[in-house]
Amino acid sequence: MTSKNVFLVLAVFLFAQMVSAEVVVDSVSIEPSYIEPGNDVDVTVKFHEALVARELYSSPPGGAGKSPASGDKNAFYMVKLAPNDGISSDFIVIKEGEKNIGRLFKGESWSTPFKFKVKEGAPATSYTLEFRVYETDENYGSTRLSRTYSFNITVNGVVQFTLLSGEQDAKAGEKSDLKFQLANVGKGNARHVSVLVNTSSPMTVLGASEVYVGDIADESPRDLSFGIYVDSTASPKAYVLPVTISYIDRSGAKQAASKTIGVKVMGSPKIETSLDKQDDIKAGMPGKVSVSVANKAFIDAKFLSIQLLDTGDYTVTSKSEAYIGNLASDDFQTEEFAIKVADGAKAGKIPLKAKVTYTEENNNVVHVEEPAVLVNVMSEQDYARKYPQGNGTQSLVTLLLVVPALVVAYLALWLLLKIVGLITTFIDKRVFKK
Repeated sequence: MTSKNVFLVLAVFLFAQMVSAEVVVDSVSIEPSYIEPGNDVDVTVKFHEALVARELYSSPPGGAGKSPASGDKNAFYMVKLAPNDGISSDFIVIKEGEKNIGRLFKGESWSTPFKFKVKEGAPATSYTLEFRVYETDENYGSTRLSRTYSFNITVNGVVQFTLLSGEQDAKAGEKSDLKFQLANVGKGNARHVSVLVNTSSPMTVLGASEVYVGDIADESPRDLSFGIYVDSTASPKAYVLPVTISYIDRSGAKQAASKTIGVKVMGSPKIETSLDKQDDIKAGMPGKVSVSVANKAFIDAKFLSIQLLDTGDYTVTSKSEAYIGNLASDDFQTEEFAIKVADGAKAGKIPLKAKVTYTEENNNVVHVEEPAVLVNVMSEQDYARKYPQGNGTQSLVTLLLVVPALVVAYLALWLLLKIVGLITTFIDKRVFKK
């Protein structure tokens, strides 16, 4: 045999060594085709073993991947399905991810089913799974990676509404704006969205209680505003308002989502303190003052008390504090205190140092007020003019004149009675006893 013939034989032999079986992925089918968070998904991978001439680690037809070392035509195969990145591992749970195929002959096709679940709350995005083919022996002992094939699945968003709102405050007896934002955090396509705010006593929606928003398929929030009126009888507390969100889903069916939003009705009693009445007093003189407290608001005042404190102008000679308790809206209460004006106090208006404490209804916050209450101190001259008094000598003279006059009047009356008695006796004897 010539050297040329030997070369041809060796070339044929080497070519034969490079021709081997190779796994080729034909298709990947997914059911359901529209995947949402929480879905169970069936995946079927169809593949076959083909004869091709290839280079080590070349990219085979049918998809990206790697194909090390040529396989044996009598090799056994095992396949796996696994997440191919971090986010896929977090939200994709493979239920049946490993299958034993057995011997796969050249040109033979095979379909392998797998199952996985998309976790609830999975973000709407694309996830990558990897199909892996392993060569093994008939006992499925040692394995050697023969083929990988990556493919993507798209998880679509679901309609999931949320209401975004800051603290909603309103006041009893007033109008207020109820403002909040509507967002579709699930990113599912919601068509013809409308929002209805349901109110009941003590709140009423002013104007339309339902607004049309349109289509929402993203997380961009929509600003909404409703005018409400809070009745004057409303208690200061937090109220829950039901909100109904209606929309059309991807299948054309009408859906409704129920949400709530909180509104805090604010309100404080309005306490006014005034001097109701007082005795006429002057410096160095005791007297009584009556202090009145009135609630001129829609909200009741709880645990109300009033206290009168000493100052340099006067001292409190009676109890200094009075507990009133509940002071209802549009109500008042009067308390009386005894004071003694200091010697040398200037005539005119002097301030009473009053302190009023109370709490709001459904609120433990204590309010302390120190109102300005003025009492009038009369000058010596004004007091003397209103209440004139003589000196001691005049009083004695008056007394000396009055006493004799009283004695004379008594004697005259006694004498008159005697005379009347005599006349009566005379008539009785002369006329009635005959």
